[in-house]
Amino acid sequence: MLPRALEKHVAIDIGAVTERNKKATAAQIIESPGPKDVIAETHIDRQAIIDAIRSYKMEKANGLGLVYIVDRFVEARFIGAGNERTGVAQKYKSPAAGAVYIVFFDVASREVISMERFVETVNSGANFRNSGLG
Repeated sequence: MLPRALEKHVAIDIGAVTERNKKATAAQIIESPGPKDVIAETHIDRQAIIDAIRSYKMEKANGLGLVYIVDRFVEARFIGAGNERTGVAQKYKSPAAGAVYIVFFDVASREVISMERFVETVNSGANFRNSGLG
């Protein structure tokens, strides 16, 4: 039996995020990365996240909000060619990775309570879905 404090109702309210995601464009995708397009870099600052949270038009009036803000996915950077005859894969200089900000906020005030950037790498034949970021 759960303690009373843990018996809270979880409401899904994704309308505000869905509306914001509709504004994403293909221009935001960089297909030919440059030297600064690495997982350690970010183009999102704290104020941008605060502004995004404040812009949400939510159905719920109060509670604790949680949103994942995707920063970037970076493909593996390969050096050398693979060997099809032996099945040896290419060696990579850096693995594929994804970075996501996990943000908790007060729904009523839109005040950010916690904001942390998490990075997950994919070192094998797995994909982002299996890494925990997808």
